[in-house]
Parts: sequence; C-alpha cells; structure tokens
Amino acid sequence: MENNPTQGPPGLFLVLYRRLPDYFFRCLAVFSRLSGVEVWVVRQAPDPLSPFQLPTLPGMVLKDRNEWSSANLQEQLRGRKIVGAYVSGWGDPLYKQMAKQLKSRSIPVILGLDNQWNGSFRQRVASLLSRWAVRPFFSHVWVAGSFQFEYARRLGYDRKQILMGVYSADVDRYSLPAAGEMARRFVYVGRMVKEKGIDLMVEAFQRLEAEGYDWPLLAIGSGPMEGLLAGSKLVEHRPFAQPDQLREEMQAGGVFLLPSHQEPWGVVVHEFAAAGYPLILSDAVGAQNAFLRPGYNGWVFAAGDPDSLLACLKTAMSQQANLPLMGERSKALAQSITPASWAHLLIDTLGLDPLPHEDNSR
Repeated sequence: MENNPTQGPPGLFLVLYRRLPDYFFRCLAVFSRLSGVEVWVVRQAPDPLSPFQLPTLPGMVLKDRNEWSSANLQEQLRGRKIVGAYVSGWGDPLYKQMAKQLKSRSIPVILGLDNQWNGSFRQRVASLLSRWAVRPFFSHVWVAGSFQFEYARRLGYDRKQILMGVYSADVDRYSLPAAGEMARRFVYVGRMVKEKGIDLMVEAFQRLEAEGYDWPLLAIGSGPMEGLLAGSKLVEHRPFAQPDQLREEMQAGGVFLLPSHQEPWGVVVHEFAAAGYPLILSDAVGAQNAFLRPGYNGWVFAAGDPDSLLACLKTAMSQQANLPLMGERSKALAQSITPASWAHLLIDTLGLDPLPHEDNSR
C-alpha cells in the first residue's frame, strides 16, 4: 500500500505497552500525523499513582490489554498491513508471542529499554540468555540513553540495531517564556515512593529549616510516602497533576529537584528543562547525561547522600541571580530531542516516507 493520504492510512503500527504515559502517547500521535500510519496501542490499566487521562486523537486507537488474548488480537489485525511494532519490555507472554510472529514475517519489532546497565547478576543472566529470550523476538532496541545503550550491546545487538532517545517530553507543551527573575523555591514532581528519594528530600529540608533557610519545596505527586512530607514546614504537598495542570504550576518558576535513589531515566527532567528550570539531580538519574551539565544549568549530587544534596540546595540558593540564565541553558538542552525528531527516527527505522506536512520539522 502506498503512503498516499488520499487512499487512507498506509499501514498500522502496533504498540504493546504496560502502563502508557501521556508523553509516549503524544509522541506516537506525532508519528501518526507525520507518517499517515494508524497506531494501535494495547496497554494495561493506568498506574493508580500516575493516572494519566489520555485524549482522543486522530490516528490513535487505544485497547485494553486485559480484554485481549493472542487469538482475538490476531483476529483484529487480520488483513491489516502492519509496518512495525514497539514493545515496552519483554516480560508479557502475549506481547512476546506477537513480537515473535511479526519478526518472523520480517516486520521491524522494536524493544523499548530504559534499564541502565549496572552489571547485576540478573542482567548478566539476561545477556547470556538473550540469544534465546530476547533476540528472536525483537529486531531493534530503542534505548533511553547511554547507560541503556550499554545494556543493549550486552544483549547482543549491533550498533545499527540500537536507536537512541526512546523517550521525549512534549517539549512544545512545557516550553514557557523566559523568567525575568526565578522564583525562590524548589519543585519536585513524581510518585511518593522510596526509590524517588522522598526520605532524603525531607531530611534535607528539615535541615534547611533548622538552619534558618526559607526557600520552600513544592512536592507534587501521590504515593505511600506522602506522610513524610509533613516533617518540614518548608514543604508543601499536592497530589498527582495532569500534564496541563502541571504546566500551569510550572509558570511560577523555580529549581527542579529529583533526588532519586533509583531512576532509569526520568522524562520529568526533560519536561522541567523544557520549561526553563535549573536542575538538581542525583547521580542515579539516567536523564542527567542528556539534560544536565553540572555548573552550567544545575548540579548533581551523590544519590543517598544528604550532605551532598544539602550542598547543592545551598549552592542554588546562593546563585539566585544566575538561575534565569541556567534555566535558558536547560531549555536549549531540552531541544536535543522532541516528539517530531522522535517520530522521524521511527519513520526512518520502519522504512517509511514522511507525509508533506508544513510543520514536520518541529
């Protein structure tokens, strides 16, 4: 079938996802618009701690994973020209079965990978078993960044089979006008769970409060560790916010903080960089390599080290006059990947031709 918009969609791109976040859905929608390809997304129920409300968009079809088996999914796909597939991980038996069938027909099947290579026993076993457990199912691996690239190589994939930048924030949505004077505050957005470093963050602000500092922390998110946030008068807590609500809150400015003990990537870093925020990240955050240059647009501290975090917070407060410039530098770094560049990489990987849109370079 030719890629001619007057003849209907040139094909179908199948996405098999666990819990689909808003930013990935938006990238898929840009891909559909720029390629003319219809996108079917089979996904599990949303994470109750991050209940994204996804809009109805042209070219996008959402399906509930819990209502599908291999047989009825294949029946629904019968007669459709599938141009490729994306699978978010290799743990779901249905997804792996579909991936293997499509790959056997020489259809590109892309594995999404955001786990950083750390050389653990489990990762080494996966590397050894990849010949049977991974490579027969997936023709390409789309990784988040350099730490994940190493994992893909260990799984036995050639450099030409590895794509970079599997995640992109909705950069246009979060791009905000330059701040004349940065607000005197810190902002955290994420789930309120242990791996996000909530305990460390609260301890740091308790110490700031005891030392007489007055910069507050706005913490946005939901989870079992919300109660800890009451431990400091400097901390204001709000529950999970939908993307448009978050953008509204971002307009006040400030310094973004992500103190994670573990963070494979962190698209929220990209979102706040796009919004023009200086960044403070732990060295466990995968996205730091893409969007943070220490001393240029923010600071990095040692994960799990309260003294290291406290030093970064104090440095940020002491450099208030430099924060607007640092925020502009964050915005520039955020442009390294956008939904449009993401979509064009996928179009090229699938061997498609982009449709002639006026704004297809955005």
